[in-house]
Order: sequence, then C-alpha cells, then structure tokens
Amino acid sequence: MFKYLIFVILIASSQGKLTIDSDDVLSLIRQAGYRGISYQITTEDNNGWILKLHRVFPKRRMANTMPVFLMHGIITNSVDYVITGKNKALAYLLADNNFDVFMGNSRGSRHSFIDRKTANYSNLWNFSFNEIGTYDVAAMIDYVLRLTGKSKLFYVGHSQGTSSLLALLSNRPEYNSKIIQAHLFSPVAFMKYLPNPHARKIVLPFLDMCIQNNVKFLNFTKIITSVSPLTRVICDVSMNPFWSDLCKSIIFLFAGPNKYKLEIDPDLLLNLTDYLSPLLSVQQMNHYMQLYRSGKFRKYDYGRRNVQTYGTLEPPDYILSNVKVPTYIYRGTEDSLASRRDIDHLIELLPNVKYNRIIPNFNHVDFNFGSRSRLNKFIDMLKSLTVLILIASSQGKLFQESDNVLELIRQAGYQGAAYQTATEDNGWIVKIHRIFPKRKMTNTMPVFLMHGLIVNSMDYVITGRNKALGYLLADNNFDVFMGNSRGSRYSFVDHKRANYSNLWNFSFNEIGTYDVAAMIDYVLRLTGKPKLFYVGHSQGTTSLMTLLSTRPEYNSKIIQAHLFAPTAFMKYFPNQIVKSIIAPLVENAIQRNLKLVNLTEILTAANPLTKIFCNTAINPVTTELCKSFIFAFIGTNTFHSEIDPNILPIFVDHISYTISLQQIDHYMQSYRSGKFRKYDYGMNNMKIYGTTEPPEYNISNIIAPIYSYRAPEDLLSSRRDIDHLIELLPNVKHNRVIQNYNHADFNYGSRSRGILYYDVLKFMKSDPIYNH
Repeated sequence: MFKYLIFVILIASSQGKLTIDSDDVLSLIRQAGYRGISYQITTEDNNGWILKLHRVFPKRRMANTMPVFLMHGIITNSVDYVITGKNKALAYLLADNNFDVFMGNSRGSRHSFIDRKTANYSNLWNFSFNEIGTYDVAAMIDYVLRLTGKSKLFYVGHSQGTSSLLALLSNRPEYNSKIIQAHLFSPVAFMKYLPNPHARKIVLPFLDMCIQNNVKFLNFTKIITSVSPLTRVICDVSMNPFWSDLCKSIIFLFAGPNKYKLEIDPDLLLNLTDYLSPLLSVQQMNHYMQLYRSGKFRKYDYGRRNVQTYGTLEPPDYILSNVKVPTYIYRGTEDSLASRRDIDHLIELLPNVKYNRIIPNFNHVDFNFGSRSRLNKFIDMLKSLTVLILIASSQGKLFQESDNVLELIRQAGYQGAAYQTATEDNGWIVKIHRIFPKRKMTNTMPVFLMHGLIVNSMDYVITGRNKALGYLLADNNFDVFMGNSRGSRYSFVDHKRANYSNLWNFSFNEIGTYDVAAMIDYVLRLTGKPKLFYVGHSQGTTSLMTLLSTRPEYNSKIIQAHLFAPTAFMKYFPNQIVKSIIAPLVENAIQRNLKLVNLTEILTAANPLTKIFCNTAINPVTTELCKSFIFAFIGTNTFHSEIDPNILPIFVDHISYTISLQQIDHYMQSYRSGKFRKYDYGMNNMKIYGTTEPPEYNISNIIAPIYSYRAPEDLLSSRRDIDHLIELLPNVKHNRVIQNYNHADFNYGSRSRGILYYDVLKFMKSDPIYNH
C-alpha cells in the first residue's frame, strides 16, 4: 500500500484537478506579460494519466492565427519553452508572431497527475516514449485541433519530444495529416553511436539494476529539494564565477560542452532544479538504452514477454516510411546525447525531410536554455513558419468569417461567391471572388479583374456600391470575377505540394504565367464561355503581358484587355523615394538570402494610427497630411479629394501582410536594365535560361486587343516607358491619358466611375461578342 502512496506527489486533489498556485508555467507566462491558460486531457489508453496542456495566447488574435504544439524532452516539462524569459523563449517569440502556442506535458512529468478512479497502479509506470507518443501526444494534438477548430497544427519537439512524435507517426500514420510541419530539435531515434560515456558507464548499469529489482520509477523529490539551495549558490555568477563554471561543467558532462561558456543562461542555473519533474519512469530511460544496445529504432524490448506483446521474439522496428510529414531537423555539433551518425541515418530513412541544419557549438540543452537560441535556430524556423500567414486551414479552405471581400459584396447588396484554384507549379492556391450579375441573362459575359502589388481583389469593391468597378460591371449584366495572386491576402499553401524552400521565389513572371493562367482557365470552365474580358491594374497589367508573351495561346481567351497604369518598361521610373530608399533595402535583403517581407507588425501598429490620422471626421488637417504621405509614393493630383477620404482609415486593413522580395526586385531590375525581361538570377542565368542575360519578353506575341489608360501624375509608371510599350504592342485599340490622376486613383479615386469606368464599359458593350 505504501508503494502506491508515492503517486500522491502527482495528485493535487481527489478530483484529479491541479491547483492553480502550483502551476509555475502559468506564473511565468503571466509574469512575462502574456495571457496564459491550462487544460487537462485524459489519454485514450485509460491508464489513469491526466496531462496538463499550457497555452500562450497570441499577442494579436487574428482570423488566420494557427496553432503550434511544443513538446518537451525527458525529465523536463512545458516550462522548457518559457523558462528563458520574454525576449528569449520560443513560446513568446511564436506568440509575438501571431501563433497560438500550446505546450504539452507527458505522463510522469511535473504537470501530469493521476485519476485515482481509473488508474491501474500496477501498470501505471510501464511506459516510455512509445506510450507518450502513441497516446499522450496524440491526445493533446486532438485536443488542440478541437479547441481551435483547425484541422492541422505545427509541431516542435526537443529530444524525447522528437522520439515520441516519430513513434506516433509510425504507429498511427493517420496523424501525419494533422501536422503541417514537424521541427525536430536534437532528434533522438537511433542511438547506436551514443557519444556520452557517462550515460553508457553510469546510467546503463544503474537502469539494469532497477529493472532486475522491479523498480518502476525513480523519485527525485528529495534529491531536487536538497540540490535546489545548492544550485542557488554554486550556479550564481554574481557570487563566484568559478563555481558557476563548475555548475555548467556538470551539466556539460551529460548534455555536451560548447565553446561559449555562457551559452546556458546563467540566470536559469539558479532555479533550474525547481522546474524538473520529480518522478521518472525506469522504462522510459531504459527504452533509450535499448536503442543504444540494439542500434535500432524499435519498440520496447520486454524480453520473454515479446511474443505475448508483439507476436515475435524481437520487438518490431518503427516504420519510418510512415512518417510523411514535412520534417525540419536541427542538431548541435556538441550534442553528447544525439550523434551525427545516428541523425544522418535517421534522415536517410525519413521520406520527407525539408531542412537539415547543423548549429555549431550547440549541445543538447542549448536548444531550449541557450542564451543565443533565439538568434540562431528559431529565426530559421520562423522563416518556414511565416508561410502560415497565408494559410487559413490545412484543407485548403479559407475561413468564411475572414473573407472581407465577400462581406463587402454582400453588404453592398450583391450576391457573391469565392472559389479556389491551384497553380500548376509550386503548391500555391489562389482565391477568386465573384460578383453575380444583377440580372442573369443568356448573353452574360465574364470579366476578370486583377489587382496590383501588395493589394488584392478588394481593390475592385472597396470604394463601395456607387463607385467600385466590380459593382458597375455587375449592374450592367457582366459576371465579375476578381483574382488574387500568390502571396496576397487571399492566397494560401497546399502543404502536400508545396516546396517551402522555393515558395517565395516568385515575381510578376510566375503570377502571370501560373496564377493568372489558372484563374482564367477556372473562370472559363465555370461559366462555359470560350473568352473573357480582362481588366488589370499595375502588377495586374505586368502579369497579363508576361502570360501572353510566354504562353501566347492565352491571347485567344481574351476578348479585350484593359490595362490601368500599364507597367512593363521602367527605364524612366520617376519615383525618387523608391529608387533611393526601397531599392537599396531590397537589394541588401536579396543578398542576405531573405525571401519575403512580413508586414504584419508594421500594419498592425499603423492601423490604429491611420484610423485617427487619416480620418476626415476627426481632423481634416491631418487627413490632408495623410494624403500627402501617400502622394509621395504614388503621385499627387490637382484634386486633393480624388482619393475617397472614407477609404483611408480602413486601407491598411486590406493590404497583404507579406510580399516576396523577388517580386519587388524584379521591378527594380526593370528600372536598372531599362528592359522588359525575365528575372535576373545573376550567376544562375545560364543554368535557368541557357544564357548569361535573362531573355526579354516577346511583346509581339501579345495580339489580344489592348486598351491602355495612364495618368500623368503617376509616380510608379512613366509616360515615356508607356509610350515605348505602346509602340511595341501590335494590337492597341485605345490609348487614353487621364488628367490629374495618380497610380492609386484608378481604383480608389472618388470620380473614377464617371471619368474612367464608363469608358471601359462602353468598349466592352461595343464588342460584337457582347451582343451576340
């Protein structure tokens, strides 16, 4: 009976509830200034374990917030991901970047406990990473997905947190579909070349003795209680640096050394033992030692009971070919618990490794406790995770409530719909918004509207019912479709097809060649029409010319192409701010191999400001100042009220959060070269194009009827460049200069319906196909 009483250490009450004041993780979360909560989960093996799940809410709750699940290693718990504090810990970094962070706790850890009504005490401690993965991790993943309403999540695991995931995905491969990416810190599976001599010479014989004496778990409570005051003395740098180095040396004996003696945050050493789990399953540790002895990654070896348990004399190997989730590997050169050769062997067997990074001078515990971790590994991981901004769900479904375009269409009194189409190249899925014609008639024709850089389909409805082009066309019996390019607010990623290392390597070239092509084909299939009208603004014109030049067969699918502020040649690019400030910044970012710009924090911070600073109702003077700032980039006009003042306070809400650097750089290359040509990859041009210089777009291929509209006050496309384009295009039907217009007035101008849109409508209605 007394043997079972020791389990009470894990039980906070007879109801299986943990007391809130004992939760050091929640205390740390709140002390750091974040909102936290915890949940309790029962595992499905019905063995009495109840697990605690900690949550750090994102700093800014948004519709596209995605969950990330973090899983700790052996002896520790969820405190691993918050213990280094606000400016260092991974959990806070993720929460700051709009992720919904969940931190798991395995059975036997500090934040697990026992339901005495269901517990089978004789079997309670017979578990290892196999059960932790197959039951604990599975239960927590399912709980998170139910709670958040998402179908997938991101996974980050350290040490045993990697072993348990590999066990889960091997044993229950259906869980692959619930994980977007798996980031494995110091992955432990094969241990044939375990480098730590202390583990081999001390831990291994000790575990053998425990197994022989039928000891099921180790109770470290008294040891930790005794050691804790000692660590506060010998691990305190301020008291004696020598003792602090000795303290670290003891840790390095097991975790591995590093060249930076301050890699482990010295502030952690003082209280580290306070957070360790007081109890540990012997089978949990012995399973790892079995992996070392056998050199295989296989299930627990029960000896004579293997036949009864598995039906074989030897325990079965885990089937790593079942682990199909995209896997990102991070390992330290000084890790004494996970060897290079063993990890190399693991990577050879995993079928979907996307990334494999070796971090110099990192040992086993530096992944969570290292003072430089945020600067090293986590930034790399966030490069992959930023794709999340574009993901609304793992099923490729966008959340209806996050669709501002559909909401505006319905508020304006029109019937709207949204469709998704996949591009043929790299895993992008783009959304098409539709405004149904007011009166359905047999001769209804489709019109496809394409937005410019940084924006999205919102451009064609944002000015409202009596002004926006989308509504005018619907009122005149056109079936209106509005496209969205990759990287825009209404695009996202198909994880099954995406090549994340290459995902953001695109510009208007790929947008035209793949995105616009896919959307045109989708619209024509949906409507049963052979052709459509096209309207594009800025990048929406560049992408069409790219498509028609590269894939000239698409000319036959365009009735008329109406180009607002056509952008191709940029030799006489007039914007001094872009040339002197933005272009050098982009060039520097490209040299540093950055792929995208995340505008989330800038836009979120700017949003409340624009609602005050640009609101005519509050202060007309500041509104004019707001416009002047915008005009500095896009060009001014004689009518200062041309941009509808009601748009300015909400404009920031609607622009895209991310943009490809290659997307901007391609335009800057057009300015530097003075040519309209494909992206310049420098030394890689020969490999990609077969020439040292990128090929020019063949403008003579663009034989669709072109209607050009330009603005003399436009600071992003010059008169001389457009004149040169008009000279080369073989089928220009109309070339109009709209006085006192700038680059943004085409979509946001308060007078655009009367000045521009009726002109477009007249040409469309005069086409024979409209009256056929």
